[in-house]
Amino acid sequence: MTEKRKITYRTLARELRVAIQDGKYSPGEKIPGELELSEIHNVSRTTARLAIKELENQSLVYRRQGSGTFVSTTPSSPAYTRSTFTQYLQNLDANFSRKILEMKWTEPTPEIAATLRIPVDSVMLFFHRLDLLDGSPMAYDRGWIAGPYAHRLGKEDLKCADFYEGWQRKQGFKTNGGSIEIAAAAAKEEQAELLKIKIGEPVLLELGWIFHDDQGVAHFETYYRHDKYRFRSSQFPQRTN
Repeated sequence: MTEKRKITYRTLARELRVAIQDGKYSPGEKIPGELELSEIHNVSRTTARLAIKELENQSLVYRRQGSGTFVSTTPSSPAYTRSTFTQYLQNLDANFSRKILEMKWTEPTPEIAATLRIPVDSVMLFFHRLDLLDGSPMAYDRGWIAGPYAHRLGKEDLKCADFYEGWQRKQGFKTNGGSIEIAAAAAKEEQAELLKIKIGEPVLLELGWIFHDDQGVAHFETYYRHDKYRFRSSQFPQRTN
């Protein structure tokens, strides 16, 4: 018997994701099952199973009981279906973990209320998280989510690396509007302490606003270590046969 390749499920999921994006598998088309994938890619069935699960978590494929796994036909929503941070993690074979530093129900700041066009006495879920790669801090963020879009969320949901898609699935909605602003900044005392860098070192600041049917849903602010994260955004047309 041929020895199985020593690759991770993330590597296989990345190969399958590229195949879907390149049009090898069309929307609605069935992809190979666990056994077939393990034979094609010379990996274990466990690796194949986890790779399929990874694609399912990213809403790229869906399972049909008794029939198999198929490429999703539902178009991605335009804002935050998959953050650039999640895309970055998907291309790494690193040990990612996330700590919840704070989680509470609160009211928005006047600035957030004005930007999201919600009353200042609205109830919002606030959270503060720290992200680590192989035990080393790489980013931290703060988020404010309007109550109707956060009441089902718990700490385990907030810890998920692919939070944005999991959040929408659990709350039963799709974002259809939003914006992201990215800027370079110098680390202040809090950023330096959390990210284990010196005060004044460069950090990447990402600000995000999310809307659903013109209603303000959430605001996020994230600080990334400049030496741990690279921002990249790209889009390619699907190939046609």
